[in-house]
Amino acid sequence: MTILKRTLGALLLILALGLFLWPFIREIRTQSQVTSIEEDLEGQQGTLPDRPSEPSVEWSPPQLSDPSLPLLDLYGEFWAYNRSLVTDGQEITDAWEGSPEAPDISGLTDGLLGTIEIPDMGVSLPLYVGASSDHLSKGAAIQWGTSMPIGGEDTNSIIVGHRGWYGSAYFAYINRMETGSMVYIHTPWDTLAYEAVGRKIITSDDLDSVSIQPGKDMVTLLSCHPYVAAGETGYRYVVYCERTEEDREQSGSQGTSRSLPLAEGSIPENIADPDGTDGTVVFLELTLTRYLPPLTLFLCALILFLGSRSRKTPSK
Repeated sequence: MTILKRTLGALLLILALGLFLWPFIREIRTQSQVTSIEEDLEGQQGTLPDRPSEPSVEWSPPQLSDPSLPLLDLYGEFWAYNRSLVTDGQEITDAWEGSPEAPDISGLTDGLLGTIEIPDMGVSLPLYVGASSDHLSKGAAIQWGTSMPIGGEDTNSIIVGHRGWYGSAYFAYINRMETGSMVYIHTPWDTLAYEAVGRKIITSDDLDSVSIQPGKDMVTLLSCHPYVAAGETGYRYVVYCERTEEDREQSGSQGTSRSLPLAEGSIPENIADPDGTDGTVVFLELTLTRYLPPLTLFLCALILFLGSRSRKTPSK
């Protein structure tokens, strides 16, 4: 019976440790994938051919045999697609309300385009084309019906991420974005840098707030809101980022004004405050995630150590 109790206790201890360490295991797997993707991209990126500055101008890349320019045909397709959004208009649906998947894209495995790196969120994630539930469970995804992130005026790529997913942070800490916070998009052709300029809490059907802004080269981060809500709330947390040529080497926010402007909107006050309850809960969760697992391991080791000493102490 003693052996059975010890075995059962050991199994329960292993299960408990596994549950505590699961977020770290998922994070290690994700970062391993990101590292592999970025290593592949480093060997692919080259100098792209000259192109118009405005997507409204029809253009297709020349046929080149330079091996440093992979998927050049796909780049041309993305350019034509971005142009069609300007000339024909956008049809955007909310990512959490039956968002359509992107069609099969030749040259991309499972829709994987590259990676997105956001230092102030503390994340680097695989970046997929099409915000399907499958893609969002693996990382961040470009919302179909919005621009592909290849740069150029009159573009706005909506990049969607869960605000935490089965132990992975993903966009959980989107509230930490500040004026000047950097976003890096790594694709087979280039690395583009964007900096945060504003934020907004919108309803899920307020699609005008995430549409293309004339003359601007943008990336817009989008996640659900508020963080502490149980189930679907119908609100979205949006961070607007504009293209910058300045390479800040993953240094995070550099703006003189640390506060990210909150655009006005007709959202209830208890929902519109992203720095109130949301910020407190995110901070507490971050603290627990960092310190609870190692503390648990220490206590388990201490219990095992004291138990072994008590068994070795001879009885008088």
